[in-house]
Amino acid sequence: MATITINVIPPQPDLRCLAVDANGGVDLYFSFPAGVIDTNIKYDIYHSKQIYGPYSLLDSIFYPDTTFYHSGSDANTSKSYYYLLGSVTCGTNIGGGSDSLLYSDTLSTILMHSTAVNMGVTADLNWNPTHNPLIPSSSTDYDVHYINADNIDAILSVQPDTFAQMDGDRCDYIPQFYVEIPDISGCVSKSSISSVNLLDTLSPVTPIIEDISVDVNGKSVVSWSVSADSDFYIVYIQDNNGAWITLDTVLFGTNSYQFVNSNATINSENFTVRAIDSCGNTRVRSEIHNSIYLVQLVDECDHSVQLNWNDYINWSGGTHHFNVFINEIDENGVVISDVITVTNATEYLLDGLTSSSQYEIYVEAYNFDASFVAVSNLLDFNISLAAKPKFHYIEYVTVNPDNGFIELNCYVDNQGVIDHYDIYRSKIVNGVEVGLDLIDNVTFNGTSSVHYIDNEASTSNYSYLYKTYPVDTCGITLNVPPVDDPAYANDISYAQSILLEVEVNKDYSSFPGLESDYTNTITFNEYDKWLGDVSKYELFRSINNEPFVMLPIKTWDMDNNSNQELVFIDKVTEFGETNGKFCYYIKATEGNNTPYGSVPEGSLSNIVCISQTPNIFVPNTFTPNGDEHNEVFRPIAYFVSEVGYSFSIFNRNGSEIFSTNEPSKGWDGTYKGSNVQNDNYVYHLQYINSDGELTHKTDAFNLVR
Repeated sequence: MATITINVIPPQPDLRCLAVDANGGVDLYFSFPAGVIDTNIKYDIYHSKQIYGPYSLLDSIFYPDTTFYHSGSDANTSKSYYYLLGSVTCGTNIGGGSDSLLYSDTLSTILMHSTAVNMGVTADLNWNPTHNPLIPSSSTDYDVHYINADNIDAILSVQPDTFAQMDGDRCDYIPQFYVEIPDISGCVSKSSISSVNLLDTLSPVTPIIEDISVDVNGKSVVSWSVSADSDFYIVYIQDNNGAWITLDTVLFGTNSYQFVNSNATINSENFTVRAIDSCGNTRVRSEIHNSIYLVQLVDECDHSVQLNWNDYINWSGGTHHFNVFINEIDENGVVISDVITVTNATEYLLDGLTSSSQYEIYVEAYNFDASFVAVSNLLDFNISLAAKPKFHYIEYVTVNPDNGFIELNCYVDNQGVIDHYDIYRSKIVNGVEVGLDLIDNVTFNGTSSVHYIDNEASTSNYSYLYKTYPVDTCGITLNVPPVDDPAYANDISYAQSILLEVEVNKDYSSFPGLESDYTNTITFNEYDKWLGDVSKYELFRSINNEPFVMLPIKTWDMDNNSNQELVFIDKVTEFGETNGKFCYYIKATEGNNTPYGSVPEGSLSNIVCISQTPNIFVPNTFTPNGDEHNEVFRPIAYFVSEVGYSFSIFNRNGSEIFSTNEPSKGWDGTYKGSNVQNDNYVYHLQYINSDGELTHKTDAFNLVR
């Protein structure tokens, strides 16, 4: 029998895809050619960690299986290499000697590498192909996958290259990357997953402020250029102390900001802007830019307005020029417009204005090529003639009792436009007004009264007459009536202070009842001039350095007797045991017949203090014997002041046995509690006489019990 040998050629093993899982295991995908029937085809699977081996047999698989899973491949840390060896046996002795052997292509797992570059901002990715070149059935494009911080898997790109880069989209996180490449058979090769820590450390570009302009509402508006890579803009303002205050945060895409609490109509405001990304990366703030604050100083007197404004700062190339825009709206509503160009200055004098027109003025600043324009606040004004006050009245002139100064108070029309009030003063000498001199002025502060203190008046020697005149903002002195009433149209308010004078012990020898009295004669001038006239004068007195008694010692009723003489004789004999000091002042009270009501303060005169003539008699004998007569030895004094007073007793040996500084005290004839003997003694007396001089008197006297 003849032996026939049949050589069976097995199908070529066709390894198509390698997919690495999260644990480093690998799924192998392969296929059989079309038309293969159930035969004894066996594929041996070989593996190595090095492309050139050595390779070890992992397992054998038989038709029709087309997948195999290799656990423990560590393909997530290093590449693994695989190929298939196909064989066919005849009969049932599968696994016996092979009739023939065929090898598949050797494929590599895809190992993904990722590193952080560009200061940790960018992930740099690279990977190997499964075969070089790719097997014919493989796609030529890789799907690059990105797993973000929210574990969302997205395709970053589809590309033939085996490298890629991606900038991080979070501030500090660890994204994951892998690639997939499909095969025409339907399987997909998948790389290992690689992760990298990405940081957003790139700062956005410092923005450039284009202009700070004041809008129609008087609010500063900050505009700036787009800053690449920013997510937000922070707007700052500088406060009055130079500190930078955060105003607000503006989202990227908005390049201007209106400061709603702006005071751009009353001062210039400084701003800066900072760009910042969502990770907090930022650079320095922009250059400081400022709003333009335009102010006017209107001179109604010469119908002009001085315009002044601050410079606009920190444009690159500086500020080239300013345009002053002027709109004049006349009384018929006709608008006349003009534009004035100003260079190298921040002021302009606009003259020839008319009082019947309204003016609107603003300034625009331009950079060197006019690409940036900043607008100032808007001025809106007219130069209507200043309102004249309708009344001006001196409420009172009074002497301050504490310092002797004259205080003057005026009731004024605060609706009038006034710069200041001129104060004029005349001295009254022997009832005659001497001179009328401008002594001072008081700035108008918008209140309804003007108060002035004259600290140079000699109120103890003279009465003074005062007149005050309002002076308007053009320097014109105005004659204004005391009351807004035609009946007072030709009147001017004035006021005269009260001078009180006192004469001590005037000669009244020819006046019965006064010839033997000590007297103080008080005279004073009338207060002049209240609208309500003087209702009464009251005379107040203080004795012996005591406070003034609040009940007057004399009242002149001027309502019922306006012609009475303003004189009073104060008989003070009964006060002889005092120190002789008497003080007086007059208070004048206004009547109620006045448009403004009676002045509560009234008017006070100067205070006059006098000392009565001291008179002292010293006896030459005294008898301290207990009979209640002549028991104490002391000077009999009238109006002797304790100031400078002393009274001392000396014995025959010159030793002082008694002394006092009080005029009311005397010696009772004892020394150290024991009666002294009858003898001659000497006293020494010291006091201030009527001329104010210190007087000494020494003499002997007898003590007889």
